[in-house]
Amino acid sequence: MNITIYLCSSCGESEIEIPHMEELHLLLAFFIVFQPKSLQADEIRYLRKYLDYSQEEFASKLGVTRVTVTRWETGSTIRKDRDKHIRRLFFDKKGGQLNKIPEIKRLLSALLDNLPENKGKKRIRREDWVPDSDCVPA
Repeated sequence: MNITIYLCSSCGESEIEIPHMEELHLLLAFFIVFQPKSLQADEIRYLRKYLDYSQEEFASKLGVTRVTVTRWETGSTIRKDRDKHIRRLFFDKKGGQLNKIPEIKRLLSALLDNLPENKGKKRIRREDWVPDSDCVPA
């Protein structure tokens, strides 16, 4: 999967670089939008933030108040028509990125191929973590 972990041999601080983050976020958003169950609070918040809307902007797009969006994002039940409206809003703004599906499919396949076979802790050797130089920026 080519996840790079940088470790500073001087201070011990580590940093992880995950490739294809935008595709992973898009994939997560598609999973949320395509699920058959009603949107939950954390999913509504994720979609709003992924679409890069403030609560005010999101509320305006949906024809509700900011307070209503806050209620949805803190667990209040959302009406079915509003749920569908959020999903439509997602497709209006991000539907054009469906062309990334082949990349996402390849990425998902790589993720699944690299899942550990046992559920125990995975052992990583120190030499696998430390790059050649002391501190390598991500």
